[in-house]
Amino acid sequence: MGTIQRDFDKSDIEFAIMSGNNDGVFDIASPDGAILLVKSLDRELVDSYTLRISARERASSMGLEEAASSITVKITVEDFNDNAPVFSPGDYKYTISEGTPIGSSIAKVIAKDADASGTANSEVSYDITSGNDWRLFKIEKTSGTIIVNNTLEFDD
Repeated sequence: MGTIQRDFDKSDIEFAIMSGNNDGVFDIASPDGAILLVKSLDRELVDSYTLRISARERASSMGLEEAASSITVKITVEDFNDNAPVFSPGDYKYTISEGTPIGSSIAKVIAKDADASGTANSEVSYDITSGNDWRLFKIEKTSGTIIVNNTLEFDD
């Protein structure tokens, strides 16, 4: 008994995304089956995708049956530092006594970052960048606590 041998051609295979691409973020290229990104990703909105990909052989002119297969592909979106910290509430106003001792905590500012919690991208570091020419105050870099750094003298 003989066998029929057929030359395989990639163009005979058709790929499709069957499910998991609700937002149309991905496309698939034929004839090679490469998964293509066609829209921007945002981990804060969707942190992973589970795509069901099918590959099927196009109908043959030789009368052979069409063959098909599918696979599940899990895509995890890594975090990117795409969110700036935001202070809450927006403005801080405090009144303190001229006699407040050096080293006293007088306020705490709070900023949140929407990047993935627990990663370097969500860490907030505080710094006084202007309005502190006489270095009367300092801020703790990790907590946001504002501390009296020098003697307060408002009679100048």
